[in-house]
Amino acid sequence: MLYASTYVLVSLSIDRYHAIVYPMKFLQGEKQAKVLIVAAWSLSFLFSIPTLIIFGKRKLSNGEVQCWALWPDDSYWTPYMTIVAILVYFIPLTIISFIYAIVIRTIWIKSKGCEMISNCSDGKLCIGYNRGPISKAKIKAIKYSMVIILAFICCWSPYFLFDMLDNFNLLPDTEERFYASVIIQNLPALNSAINPIIYCTFGSSICIPGR
Repeated sequence: MLYASTYVLVSLSIDRYHAIVYPMKFLQGEKQAKVLIVAAWSLSFLFSIPTLIIFGKRKLSNGEVQCWALWPDDSYWTPYMTIVAILVYFIPLTIISFIYAIVIRTIWIKSKGCEMISNCSDGKLCIGYNRGPISKAKIKAIKYSMVIILAFICCWSPYFLFDMLDNFNLLPDTEERFYASVIIQNLPALNSAINPIIYCTFGSSICIPGR
């Protein structure tokens, strides 16, 4: 779930990049979306293979069965979580930020408008400057891009920060730590849940009939 959620988000970012930066090619390339989704799920499956091998059932002292990493030594947790953090968080965040930076720059350049030549009242040619309705689209796209990135950072940063601190034994073993762990461990799933809400909020023409 961790890999699939993140790499589908990367695929959507790439798809939006092509839609805005290369709109003509985007209209002619309907297969692109399928290719991106297949690539996202393929990478997710590939990166999840070690998890299938490492994790297994472990019986606790109270008789409960728990899914846990069957390490020869607990010291394996630190390099494992470091690699997961790079693959799930740092690399996707870099790609998403870079792509949306290009998208914002492209929209900003296109929103500068163009010169319009028209007849003035005295019969001479007048040159005007028309920004048109693109400025609203620019503002909307910038807000959309920033919300997507911020939601990704806010949901994933606490998760990996907590796990890394926990692996280095920098967190006190208290009841507050336990409750914080329960909340933080569910934040990545929250990112997947709020992404459709963000898309619908900024894509009102799709979600609200009649517009």
